[in-house]
Amino acid sequence: MKNIHTCVLSIIEGETGKPQNDVDLKKVAEKEIQSLSSFFKKSKTDIGVLPFIQRNSGLFPNGLWEESADSVCSFLEFISSQIFQPVSSKKLSSVRDDILEKAFCLNVDLKHPSVILSLAALYGCEYAWRVIKPSKKKFNKYNAYNDIMTPFRISELTSKEVDDWCFLTLDVDLSYYVKKNVFFLSSAREVSFSPYLNNRVNKSFSYGVDIQMFEKLDDNERSELLQIIESPYKHLGLKKRL
Repeated sequence: MKNIHTCVLSIIEGETGKPQNDVDLKKVAEKEIQSLSSFFKKSKTDIGVLPFIQRNSGLFPNGLWEESADSVCSFLEFISSQIFQPVSSKKLSSVRDDILEKAFCLNVDLKHPSVILSLAALYGCEYAWRVIKPSKKKFNKYNAYNDIMTPFRISELTSKEVDDWCFLTLDVDLSYYVKKNVFFLSSAREVSFSPYLNNRVNKSFSYGVDIQMFEKLDDNERSELLQIIESPYKHLGLKKRL
């Protein structure tokens, strides 16, 4: 069977460094699809849908980002200010709770992957830190958001097993993150553009947490943190907003 190359993830992410409107989305789709078909000349690509995109507009007035994107981006901006440099061991628990409380205040689900990755980065997970890419001066919250959401978007766009597709990127840490986490998202593969895909995505991610993210912790510390990740609202003494 002939390989198929698609740039749908690039189209969803866009290139404006901010949420896209329908006009932005159309421009990016045309550019990406034409570039892809020019590069992969012996492979099937998205070129067949280009006429449809060119004839239609208004289908996605707010682009294709998840409805929670603005809140999560604001949360990630806060995260960058907290973890752009290592946090001392004495302050870890305090910063951990600050992260959870900030997410709650911004109405970000405490089991959202951005929250769990932030905790992993706080506790020394290098690949989580590199996916978020925190910086004191030039933090790109939109890039961080799109990278974090990549495995979830893949889960929505394909029902195939991981061996049947390949995610192409030059970002080694992003590739590792995607491969690690798509395995745990089989229950979230229904096509939907509801808030951050839907609650089952958060549950799938938190239940399938890559324990290697916390390999620098001893057994007791890891167990405590995983319990907090499992029941973050209980840890803070709060109730989840509906």
